Amino acid sequence: MLAFSRAAVREIRRRLRALASELAARPPGGSQVIAADTNLSKVTVLTAHAFARRFIKKQEVLKGKAAHALLAKTINRARRDCQTGVLWPDASSDARQQRARQLGELAEPSKLKFVLRMIAVACASKKTLSETASMAQFAGFAQYVKVLRSIPERFSVIKKQRKVIDYGDMLVQAVAAIEDGASVPFSHILVDEYQDCSAAQIHLLLALANLKGRSIMVFGDAHQAIYGFAGSSYTPLSSVLAGVQELSLPRSRRLTAPTAALASAVAQHQPEDAIQASREGKLPVLIHDDTLASQTQHIVQHIQQLIAAGTAPEQIIVVARMKALLAPVEQLLLSHQVLTRRIGMSRHRRHALRVLRLVRMVEQHKKAKRAITPDVLRAALSRLTDVSDSLWKRESLALNKVSRVPSLEGRYQLCAKAYLRLLGGIRAKPELRADVNRWGPSCRAYSDAKAMCAAIRAIDKKAVVTGTIHAAKGGEWDHVLIVGATDGLLPLYLSRDDDQSLSEECNLLYVAITRARETVRLYHAPANHARSRQPFESVCRFLDDAAVRSTLRLA
Repeated sequence: MLAFSRAAVREIRRRLRALASELAARPPGGSQVIAADTNLSKVTVLTAHAFARRFIKKQEVLKGKAAHALLAKTINRARRDCQTGVLWPDASSDARQQRARQLGELAEPSKLKFVLRMIAVACASKKTLSETASMAQFAGFAQYVKVLRSIPERFSVIKKQRKVIDYGDMLVQAVAAIEDGASVPFSHILVDEYQDCSAAQIHLLLALANLKGRSIMVFGDAHQAIYGFAGSSYTPLSSVLAGVQELSLPRSRRLTAPTAALASAVAQHQPEDAIQASREGKLPVLIHDDTLASQTQHIVQHIQQLIAAGTAPEQIIVVARMKALLAPVEQLLLSHQVLTRRIGMSRHRRHALRVLRLVRMVEQHKKAKRAITPDVLRAALSRLTDVSDSLWKRESLALNKVSRVPSLEGRYQLCAKAYLRLLGGIRAKPELRADVNRWGPSCRAYSDAKAMCAAIRAIDKKAVVTGTIHAAKGGEWDHVLIVGATDGLLPLYLSRDDDQSLSEECNLLYVAITRARETVRLYHAPANHARSRQPFESVCRFLDDAAVRSTLRLA
């Protein structure tokens, strides 16, 4: 089975294990169940890229800072060739000077990541750089297209020289290997979330479909295509492969009838294509708030009510189009002793407890009128072994000054900085920094570090789930709370003038709604968007329709 994200692979493997356990627990009733139980463990589940990697030589995969550095080197070489006339020899001196200046701009760190992404999207979608530059996410790069055309081929050459590949190369080389007769040890190939395939991934599937004695089955929903920004574009398999048999799966085993009605209305399904659901349930709710602060309060209140009524926290998810909308909800929940787990992000209470250990040490040494020495600090954080003596000394001196800060929150913040510096630097691990800092405002509820430590240890380990809609795709929860159902936030303001992007934004709302097994609540509040300097005041346009409103209860 092929899936197109590691999260989807993990989820499929989890479900296969659960099904195997369920079958193994059944009373003996025939060899068919035993065979199914045995064979489930033999199913191979991989991402498309992990599958492709099996057919190519082991080479280092280029990513992160190494990819940026190599691309910068490629652009700078092109710039020198432009200046010396090796590149564009027929152009005038003024034209070459202008193009050299543009290449220099593209090598700047702020633009480099977009250039790398443009090349990847163009490779995945099989589009030209001109077509790729017209996408909303690359607004402002159209002026560079002429010089950008010189980069991909040169980048490929330098990758070959360094004997490295990127994710696009994996698919291209795997297709070539399969077409050249490489052994494919699978008779049946199933593809999950087919609508998320890029043109390059579809090319891989076609190479597999052309092998003798293979069956291929794909599962997909065009209304869940949400990765256009990465080069994906829904292409019906029947349009690229002869002899495809199409089957419909109209009945949802997850959704209630009211949620199915809302999803169908948002997707503008024709009556004959509407999602069918046999379970009744509560009508989805659209909540209007005057401010983002009151919206956050209402979300947290509803979550508390659900938990008080017996709902397991992990069966509640708060989703949004953008990460920034999740942080206030997470912070307020934490102040109410409710943990959150962000999809795709590692969070551990132990880091906050270690910081509080430093705060408590500061408080105790102030009371005893003793200085904190490097040995005392090293003993307090004995699990940290790869720290130089000079750094232990420097941070112990810094902690001696923390005792002058009157508030627990202030002491926590300074101790958090010391802790992060001991772990390699404040900016070295952004995810860890966010995990540590999110506990800062909670300090206001406690008199000292000891009281806060006790409260953190007493918090239920079960956590409410939060995540972007993209991250939540493929999962399901009993209760789905959708934050930011406001035009400009969803659909994102960058997509409002692009029909293709706008269609994908509608798909995002559809995906969010269809994660729910029981209830859906959507939250709208006016917002002043700092980055675009725009006020977003209207409800999400996908909800501002009579057919959609008829499936909602307004609050």
